[in-house]
Amino acid sequence: RDRVWVGTQNGLYSIDGDHVDQLTENDGLVHPQVGALLADADGDLWYGTGGFASAGNGAGRYIADELRSFTVADGLKTDEVMSLGNDAEGRLWAGTWDGVSILEGDRFRDLPGLTSNTWEILLARDSAMWVGTSQSGLHRCVAEVCEELGTATTTRLFEDATGDIWASTSTSLSPTLRVSNDAVTRYPERIHLVSNQGNA
Repeated sequence: RDRVWVGTQNGLYSIDGDHVDQLTENDGLVHPQVGALLADADGDLWYGTGGFASAGNGAGRYIADELRSFTVADGLKTDEVMSLGNDAEGRLWAGTWDGVSILEGDRFRDLPGLTSNTWEILLARDSAMWVGTSQSGLHRCVAEVCEELGTATTTRLFEDATGDIWASTSTSLSPTLRVSNDAVTRYPERIHLVSNQGNA
């Protein structure tokens, strides 16, 4: 039976039926504040720490009941990791306080061109990677070349059944964006989106 994982301000929780386990720094968790979670194609659980007003301590991977940590020493741009996603090749993208880092083997490297707080990462059906940031808004990345499509802070992304991308932004005038066939439509109503990626 599959477990449910929950990231909180006080560690990582595993829920299996009526049984609840808490993982903390005493168990090898790199930081108590877990703000992003992702299960990869191999079934490993990745988590990101820090963000908002809290300094982090990188990302971690939970595999075979063991925790492994990744920090700036392993190539991450910062130790604050607010979002996680896998690209079409299965590589891990980590959204940090200063852009995106991509895992190659056992080390991260920078995604060129993005230097902003990264709140959301989404793999679309057409294999494009969508990235929501603070200072530079919404980006679509193809072959690691990123195009800016909106300048407002973008905190949530969702792909609907037609392949359109919806984005929640911070602006009060047009808090919702929809991207369809390269056309961007802005809506005055705020729509609460649930991420396809499952970031906390």
